[in-house]
Amino acid sequence: MGRKRTRSAYVVVEAGLLSCVDEQKNLVLDSDPDKAFADELTCPTADQLLIALRKAFSLTYPTNIFVEGQSTAIMEIRRIGVEALIHMSDVLNDLGLPPIPRPIRERQSANCHTFQFFLIPERELHVTVKFEGRKQSLRNLVEVFPGDVLVRTLRGLVSDSFAEMHDDEQHEEVLQGMRAKLWSVLPAYNDVFRDMCIEPIAEFVADEESQNQS
Repeated sequence: MGRKRTRSAYVVVEAGLLSCVDEQKNLVLDSDPDKAFADELTCPTADQLLIALRKAFSLTYPTNIFVEGQSTAIMEIRRIGVEALIHMSDVLNDLGLPPIPRPIRERQSANCHTFQFFLIPERELHVTVKFEGRKQSLRNLVEVFPGDVLVRTLRGLVSDSFAEMHDDEQHEEVLQGMRAKLWSVLPAYNDVFRDMCIEPIAEFVADEESQNQS
């Protein structure tokens, strides 16, 4: 048996700090080097992934004002999940997850998108940089959040959206299962959501729904 991996293969890290590391691996805060460490990275951004998960959480509520009908909500969760994951085939493969098939007509966008976070293999951060006169590992200088669980959760929601459902009760059961998965993961990323100006998620309380219904 192979050794069990104890660290995330991917982590979410702020892009701005990586952009302050120059070609010689000097880290100067608030700098803007011509050739930055961030430019060498080929990893995807994490913003769309986080946004999709936050939207999916809101969509799991049948009273959502943006979508009418539970089946429509599930289809919308599938759509935003596929849209966020379709360009992460390498990540899905690394994590041993089923790929996302490309749609027959893929939407093309000419717009430029700003982003704040990378979804980066943690090993990429184990480089030595010079910061305030000392050489040290970049991994020790950046705040990271687990990335694997985000990808696994969203890929799981896409799979859940294909579950066999024939009536409102079954649709509601699928939505509740999706909500439980999201609620077990997303509150740990509330600081990231705040940085992205996205509404954070309250910590899960076991009987909260029953209290709201009473």
